[in-house]
Amino acid sequence: MYRLTNHLLFITLLFFSHAGVLSAELRSAVQLSNFYSPETGPYCEVYILTLGNSVKLNETSKGNFQGKIQIQMAFLKGDSVINFDSYNLLSPAQKDSISNTPDFINVKRFPLPPGDYFFEIIIRDALSKKEPFTARIAHQVPLVEKLPLFSDITLLSSFSPTNIPGPLTKSGYDIVPSISDYYAEKQNELSFYTEWYNHGNTLLKDDKMIIKYRLENADNNTQVNDFISFKRTRVNDVIPLLASFDITNLPSGNYNLVLEAVNAENKLVSSQKVFFQRSKGILFSLEGDGSNKLVNFTGNLQNPDSLAEYIRCLKPILGRMEDDFASNVLETKDLLKMQNFFYQFWAKRKPANPQEGWHEYAAEVKAVQAEFATRIFKGYQTDRGRVYLKYGKPDVRDVHENDPGLYPYEIWQYYKVSNRSNRRFVFYNPELATNRWMLLHSDAIGERRDDRWQMVLQKRNIFDRNLDSQDSRDFFGNRIQENFSTPR
Repeated sequence: MYRLTNHLLFITLLFFSHAGVLSAELRSAVQLSNFYSPETGPYCEVYILTLGNSVKLNETSKGNFQGKIQIQMAFLKGDSVINFDSYNLLSPAQKDSISNTPDFINVKRFPLPPGDYFFEIIIRDALSKKEPFTARIAHQVPLVEKLPLFSDITLLSSFSPTNIPGPLTKSGYDIVPSISDYYAEKQNELSFYTEWYNHGNTLLKDDKMIIKYRLENADNNTQVNDFISFKRTRVNDVIPLLASFDITNLPSGNYNLVLEAVNAENKLVSSQKVFFQRSKGILFSLEGDGSNKLVNFTGNLQNPDSLAEYIRCLKPILGRMEDDFASNVLETKDLLKMQNFFYQFWAKRKPANPQEGWHEYAAEVKAVQAEFATRIFKGYQTDRGRVYLKYGKPDVRDVHENDPGLYPYEIWQYYKVSNRSNRRFVFYNPELATNRWMLLHSDAIGERRDDRWQMVLQKRNIFDRNLDSQDSRDFFGNRIQENFSTPR
């Protein structure tokens, strides 16, 4: 079973490259992080990073030049607005309109009860006529009763001690979030901030404990040697942790930063992790190393067409950088380069026996082909096949092919996806005559989400309804929602 961990903590409203930006369009990115205050309860911090050179400048009454962006954001539960804010944000002032404007970051704090929300944001350049950027994402605030627990992990671009508290101050430091989980070759330090909470939990009161932090390979969850550290402390209501790793010698790849709180008996009491990518030189070597391992592994992969198909079927489990690299290798149609990519891919995932790793995955691909393939799409190209290969066999698969008035649909439940519990996927078959079931809705991070999915299922025989509604109870009771909540 092969799963790709994906813990993105930021939403890019408009993708900007690492090489630079154009000044023609406003470009921003947003990150949400959950924290907890013993005095006031849980809250979410929203960090907004704007690239200075993407903001249009105007002359002010003081003779300098400055940009202004308008920000509106809200946390929604159903049709109710739980918390919101709307304000104008000024860019750093410049002496003229052609100087490079520094990037600037803004943070807002929202008290929120535990629960599931949708976060909506609109960012508009007040001095431009271009359309605003909008985003809507699902956000979950964990139950504080389940203490002890970690806050979200905030990756940092910088931090410095301060005696003057401000919006970015935590535990005596001004911390500046990085907003991105991508670390280029010249970025040689991975810094982070988190908090561990034990408020009201008397089981660990005044006890000694250790907070361990380490790096692991996100593709196979193996620990990365030389990137392990810890902090000894005593249990308190809130324990802040500000730490760094020197990643100068960390190879390219997909990683997790893992935190673990261990009690005096060396038992794990809580954990947290966050995903990041490292790019250091090239991700894969395209030159043959002449090793017997490579020869033995690729000796029976001499047909370029067959090998290209093997590489294509890896797509559901490829990381973002790996996917780009695989596409480039396939375009070359060079047998040796494809062999090297294929071998190194499996050598990373199963170093002890890469060939066995491939054979295990190939068996899953064969099973997916047998069950989910269509006349046009291969099994791994379908939505059900992709989800199966990425997350593994579902713990529960609830199939409904003959419910009157509804398109055929099935609900997959996973008891655990990454560090999230009880994630569900809804697939449906609007074509009826084919085996092409499409992903309609999921509550897993990074997957398709459609709040009107219940209404879409009912579109088979209902044409006169107001499909802006999200409530199907007046037609089908709570049956569809019950199937989603407790698939059987």
